Amino acid sequence: MTKQNVIDNVQASMASLFTKEDVIACINSIEQPAPAPATDYLEMLRLTIERVSDMALQFNWDDGDSVDIVDPEFNILYSNQIEIGHYSIDATNLKDNFLYELGNLYKELAEEHRQRTEIVNNNANQ
Repeated sequence: MTKQNVIDNVQASMASLFTKEDVIACINSIEQPAPAPATDYLEMLRLTIERVSDMALQFNWDDGDSVDIVDPEFNILYSNQIEIGHYSIDATNLKDNFLYELGNLYKELAEEHRQRTEIVNNNANQ
C-alpha cells in the first residue's frame, strides 16, 4: 500500500480521536527510503558474471586428488604390454569443490551488494 493510498483511505474514513489533518500530516512525515538505482543492480550483475568467469578460469580443474578412477580393468597383451580396458571416472569431489568455491563467491557478492545498497540508501536519505 502506498502512502497516497493510506491518505485517500483516511480522507474517506470517519473522524476519530485524531483529526484527518493530523493523521495525514503524520503519514506525510514518514520518509520512505529511496530504492537503489537500477544501474547498481546492473553493475552487480556485471560484477557477478565477471567474478564467476574469473573463478571458473582460475579453478584447478586438473586436481588429480579430486578425481577417482573407478573399477579399472587391466589386460596383459601378448607383447607384455599392459592395456587399461574399461574404467570410469568419478569427478564428484571435483564438482563438490567447484560448487563450494562458487557458494563462497556468491556469499561474498551478496555481502558486497548489501553494503552497496546500504550506502546508496544512506546517500539517498541525506
